[in-house]
Amino acid sequence: LGDTRLLSLFLSPAHDACSDLSAESRSDDNSVFDLFELIGFIRKGAGRRAPGVHLVKGPESSSPAYRIEDASRIPAVPDSKFQDLLDAIHAEKGFILLATLRQAKKSRGTLLSVEQKDGSGHVFSLVSNGKAGTLDLSLSGDGKQQLVSVEDALLATGHWKNITLFVQEDRAQLYVGCEKMENAELDIPIQNIFTRDLASSARLRVAKGGVNDNFQGLLQNVRFVFGTTLETILRNKGCSSSTSAIITLDNPINGSSPAIRTNYIGHKTKDIQAVCGFSCDELTNMFVELQGLRSMVTTLQDRVRKVTEENELIAKVVQITPGVCIHNGILHKNKEEWTIDSCTECTCQNSATICRKVSCPLMPCSNATVPDGECCPRCWPSDYADDGWSPWSEWTSCSVTCGNGIQQRGRSCDSLNNRCEGSSVQTRTCHLQECDKRFKQDGGWSHWSPWSSCSVTCGTGIITRIRLCNSPVPQLNGKPCEGEARENKSCQKDPCPINGNWGPWSPWDACTVTCGGGLQKRSRLCNNPEPQYGGKTCVGEARGTQVCNKQDCPIDGCLSNPCFAGTTCTSSPDGSWKCGACPAGYHGDGVHCQDIDECKEVQDACFVFNGVHRCENTEPGYNCLPCPPRFTGSQPFGRSVEDAMANKQV
Repeated sequence: LGDTRLLSLFLSPAHDACSDLSAESRSDDNSVFDLFELIGFIRKGAGRRAPGVHLVKGPESSSPAYRIEDASRIPAVPDSKFQDLLDAIHAEKGFILLATLRQAKKSRGTLLSVEQKDGSGHVFSLVSNGKAGTLDLSLSGDGKQQLVSVEDALLATGHWKNITLFVQEDRAQLYVGCEKMENAELDIPIQNIFTRDLASSARLRVAKGGVNDNFQGLLQNVRFVFGTTLETILRNKGCSSSTSAIITLDNPINGSSPAIRTNYIGHKTKDIQAVCGFSCDELTNMFVELQGLRSMVTTLQDRVRKVTEENELIAKVVQITPGVCIHNGILHKNKEEWTIDSCTECTCQNSATICRKVSCPLMPCSNATVPDGECCPRCWPSDYADDGWSPWSEWTSCSVTCGNGIQQRGRSCDSLNNRCEGSSVQTRTCHLQECDKRFKQDGGWSHWSPWSSCSVTCGTGIITRIRLCNSPVPQLNGKPCEGEARENKSCQKDPCPINGNWGPWSPWDACTVTCGGGLQKRSRLCNNPEPQYGGKTCVGEARGTQVCNKQDCPIDGCLSNPCFAGTTCTSSPDGSWKCGACPAGYHGDGVHCQDIDECKEVQDACFVFNGVHRCENTEPGYNCLPCPPRFTGSQPFGRSVEDAMANKQV
């Protein structure tokens, strides 16, 4: 361990020196990938109108935070940027992911995922399971699938949290704030998940997951970081560090340039390979591997120190007080009785601990839980109307007796009136001991996993179960397992809601007028299709109107009767008019007509008696008076001079 630390201290400056020397030739090298920036949200003014999110204030005022409103509308990271990220992951065989989040209470949400472009599923997803309190890593690669759960992450509390996820080859380490979570081991190295050609078949999404797995809450500073160490990240966050100081070469002393002193007195060089015989890339890989070893050694040191302290305490107590018992690190006197959390009663008898199970009564409910400090379950009403899951079962035994295996636990949906959201099965890796690799053995299948939840919430979907070829793992040219590792079958949910859609419009009806602007009406029905199974009704109006015959009506100048009564009036399209000849018995221009006095014009039209013309003028026309006594004859009348001349009284 001491040699490892010395080598780490030596390689740290060499690693930094190689980075400094190559930085000048790689000015476009990216060490920080801010996902919101890659999508294009960081540009000035872009956040407020960005699709699927709303710009808000976060705990770090210097960078934007986003409320996730519809994760499916957030664009994927561009393929070219995703390719740059993949190259960086392969260069360092891992990554450091930083994120600040405020997740809705007890919700299940995806922080980021890599989904296949053909819609066949996810290659990688990072999901915060609020109900289980875990952070789940789902991986798919090399023909394998794995779900790794980091327990007690407790991110979905409705409060701001910041996480640091360090993934290096087949190891994962999570920090929530400055608190270190349980280490996790991956069956598939991370560079085998994020393959170099992954950008051609998959895309990187923020906050978008599978069915009912989209993130609910606020996100800020979702970033992949490279070219630094986990210790540096934690130190910048204000976390206390137990590691030794790192010596770097980029701190000039008394104005001198960075250099490495060799065994030759007075000779300096910047050629790292000339000093240690290794190239910069080789030193970088060694440095990364040593970092991982240091993390593992530190963990082992902590465990050994804890066990050593417990053993020393046991030795002292046993020597001082004979007959006592130490159980789970607690000292119990002789003949003392106590109860532990697993519903077990124990008694100390002359330094021997004797335990027996407590008998609990049957519970009349399906959601019984064990209160803190008690051994038997109780029935409790659910705190949440939509929380219909039973408590998680205990983890199953490890699927193998040696090597890497799996454990599973499940839960059932006990709700009758509400749909349960989330997975019914969780899987984690287990490792009891190393396998004896000195003999040949054929591979054997593990037990089938429980069936997964249905892939859809309505209609027809699929459920899946898997098994692994690890009981045992084939070794020394042993035969691989025969058969399928995955089995699917269909599942049926309630019919999916069908939203209504409008049918075609009817033809427009007749216009209400022929000119001057009228109205036409038409209608349609919400029957293409009709809403069913709780689907939404059609949006919009069932009836429509439009203006018709908007042309101006022609102007009839004769409507105002400008001509003399009985005179013909002729109107033109432009509104002008013309009067015809005055009617019989009149003379004038058609507008003004005067009666003709036929008796005066034709003075012998009627009988003249005693010098008096017996003619009476009327308007219009004239008529002759009856013949005087002792005379007989006609009594003509007419309406013009022509009539008076042609029809005289005789």
